[in-house]
Amino acid sequence: PNSPAEKSGIMINDILIQVGNKDIKYASDVIQQISTNGINKRVNILLKRRNQLIRLTVIPTDITNLQNK
Repeated sequence: PNSPAEKSGIMINDILIQVGNKDIKYASDVIQQISTNGINKRVNILLKRRNQLIRLTVIPTDITNLQNK
């Protein structure tokens, strides 16, 4: 709850297909692409939710000091 992913519209069970222009095969691909693009910079995400493809524009944030409130 209240995570950057949830605030961006990403939901549990969504499957990330692309981050930026990179196809996602492994979780590490997501981390690498976000690191390459940069924190606090918009990035386009293509995901699959049930049988639909959905495009979102998200702004990744640094979650190292994120606290659940």
